[in-house]
Amino acid sequence: MSAELAPTRRLARFAAALTYEQIPADVVQKEKWHFLDGIGNGLYGSTTAFGQAVVAHVRDFPSLEEAVVWGAGVRATCMQAALANGSFANVGELEDAHHRTKFKPNTLIVPAGLALAERLGASGRALLAALIAGNEVGIRVAEGLHSGKEAYARGWLGTGVVGALATAATAGRLLDLDEEQMAQALSIGGAQPMGLWAGGLSMSKRLLIGRAAESGIFSALMAQKGITGGDDILEAPWGSLPDIASGIRELDKMTFELGTYWKTREIGLEYYPTKGALHSALDAVIAIVTREDLSGDEIERIVVRTTSGIVNNKALYVFPPRDFWEAQHSFPYCLAVAAYDRECHLEQLRPERLGDPKVLALGKRISMQVEVEADRLYPKTKTAFADVTTRRGQTYTHRVDYCTGEPENFLSREQIHEKFRKVARYALDEDAMARVIDLAERLDDLADVRELSALLPGMPVGVAAR
Repeated sequence: MSAELAPTRRLARFAAALTYEQIPADVVQKEKWHFLDGIGNGLYGSTTAFGQAVVAHVRDFPSLEEAVVWGAGVRATCMQAALANGSFANVGELEDAHHRTKFKPNTLIVPAGLALAERLGASGRALLAALIAGNEVGIRVAEGLHSGKEAYARGWLGTGVVGALATAATAGRLLDLDEEQMAQALSIGGAQPMGLWAGGLSMSKRLLIGRAAESGIFSALMAQKGITGGDDILEAPWGSLPDIASGIRELDKMTFELGTYWKTREIGLEYYPTKGALHSALDAVIAIVTREDLSGDEIERIVVRTTSGIVNNKALYVFPPRDFWEAQHSFPYCLAVAAYDRECHLEQLRPERLGDPKVLALGKRISMQVEVEADRLYPKTKTAFADVTTRRGQTYTHRVDYCTGEPENFLSREQIHEKFRKVARYALDEDAMARVIDLAERLDDLADVRELSALLPGMPVGVAAR
């Protein structure tokens, strides 16, 4: 394969040349919603104990005031802001997600993109093109190296594997790098896969996503200054990103229909603050207890039948959860609390809720097993069947193929705005939230994104106890 036709170079050419005018209107609109969602999730994260610790770290190193640290009343360099806001954005596990690759673009592309756009005084259209460039490059690379299955099985964080490379594409587009510089930026970023799952049930997972956001800006700035990265990070025969992360490289997937088929359309918006693997099951259980008007006290057991990948995911079995971080991943807890509350959101993960004896008792009677039909359909769907059996011996079943928020079952504009308000209310008052929503919806009309970012320092309207 010649250097000119190699995936690294082809993706660099695409990212360096992409303009707002080339992007279909529906893709632009979708990205505006993902942008708003990413900001909301970051605002929430900034108000948690974890977020406040990250803010304290930024305050320890005062420097240029280029960009807003969301919800903190602090300004920092664009790289510091990307680190902080990217760390905040994954706290609630409410971000967007490309489920086949486990890549969550708005946890790092939005924080890094907005921070650098603030430094540059970029327009909303320039930012949108940059964000979409990051989506397209990141998802394609993640698909080509099978980050959602093989890299994850090796213990990598799905988002962290390609995070710095994808964010380098966003940063490089904002910096107006040419093809050669962009190829170097992607290679520098791709050489920094970030995050092992050993700390996946702790705060450090979030820091690593923030670090990937920061590293993407760093990679693009270094390439702008003439630092080289080798321009073959995806196809080098030894020591490439696919070689290290998964051992698999389907290079054709990385560039197939590049610029004509838009991967941004495949990204979903997560509706529950939990591990994405649980969302179809949560939808199914909530549908049953709502439809049959069941209380948690009436339920004898719940069996979830789903894919072998979900059933065998060791991260889902912690029970009883000791804290917010473990509860997000605990399938027995999340399904039990949803059966009682008919909802699983941030309120259900508060410390005082985790010790509810009725919820914990039901959690012990919840199990998962492999369903052949779910395995057959994966990765097209994340199918889950829920069988809820009552103490009277009645069993009710519900099947979910596309959970709430997946592209095939996407949120309405009103639901997206309401989701933003649910999380941003901890940092912004009603007027500020309304203004951010309005400006995000009109992002492509903004001559300077600092009109929007000026609203994000926040105010102490609430404290999220995490």
